[in-house]
Amino acid sequence: MGVCPWLVFRSPASAHWVGRLGDRILNWLLRLFRKPKSDRVERAVLHFRDPTNDMVHQRGWLLTATVLASQLAVFVLVLFCTRAVGIPASQVSFLI
Repeated sequence: MGVCPWLVFRSPASAHWVGRLGDRILNWLLRLFRKPKSDRVERAVLHFRDPTNDMVHQRGWLLTATVLASQLAVFVLVLFCTRAVGIPASQVSFLI
């Protein structure tokens, strides 16, 4: 699962390759329903790749900090909920 996004963001050539592979799969399915061929997957992959690369280059540290803050908030919320329902620290500590 993680190989496909890696290939998309690795280089424009590999993004084209992933898009063409997606189009081959889509065209195989479209042929089953007697629909015309399409190149929309390749165009969509390339349209997704460029703005995403720009955003990560410009705001990568902010995105990372936001994800870490979100994960910390979830951790604190789960810890708070376990204490609120009466599970003591001896059964579930915050380090486990």
